[in-house]
Amino acid sequence: MKRALLLMTLFAGSSMAQEKLITLRLSQPLELYGGASAGYFYTTNPHNDAFQLTNAIVGLRGERGNGVKMSFDLAFGQSFIGTIDSPLEGSSAETDTFGVVWGYVTLKPLSGVSVDVGILTTNIGFEIADTYSNPNVLFGSVWWAQPFRYPGARITYDVMEGISLYTEYNKEYGGDNFAVGSLGSVGNISYAITYFDYNDTDTNGTNKNLIDLVLSASLGPTTLGLNLDYQWLDD
Repeated sequence: MKRALLLMTLFAGSSMAQEKLITLRLSQPLELYGGASAGYFYTTNPHNDAFQLTNAIVGLRGERGNGVKMSFDLAFGQSFIGTIDSPLEGSSAETDTFGVVWGYVTLKPLSGVSVDVGILTTNIGFEIADTYSNPNVLFGSVWWAQPFRYPGARITYDVMEGISLYTEYNKEYGGDNFAVGSLGSVGNISYAITYFDYNDTDTNGTNKNLIDLVLSASLGPTTLGLNLDYQWLDD
């Protein structure tokens, strides 16, 4: 019998954080970037409150080449994976130790085609790994059920301006996982739709599938987003 899990969250917010960039003038221009976010969090179920550093990340990226272009993006730091419904629950287990947050090399063999290889961040969900770039400093309630970052390879193809398709193979939780999807925008609405096939994602060797849909639009200083997850087990 197949079991299905349907998760949905509707959220709104505006960011008060800003990523800082520094251009290094070397033999090849490099860009140093990073940011930090923190706050005081309070929850009543269970009762808990604390000051929490949610992100502290410093990264370096650059690109070279005229025909076939190659670039890299490498970020170090520490992050806290707390959600709006459980901002402090299990905080010691949800705070990463200092190290590589993400890091990958990008090859662009053809116009509109790029290949990323390394420690990738997921394309699934409204939010991204560096919380200081998100509308809210905490992740939404469906974040715990979505991929985060993992070793893998991703191929992206720009179909037209503002719309791209991608496929990837990754090893999140050590499994052989596959994903396909599309990212882009139509008018004032940005979208992302993805199918993700998990294999052996937990200690019980459970295989599952995930369909993720994200819609977002800016209304003045506020961004509205809808993140819909549908998941089911293979067995």
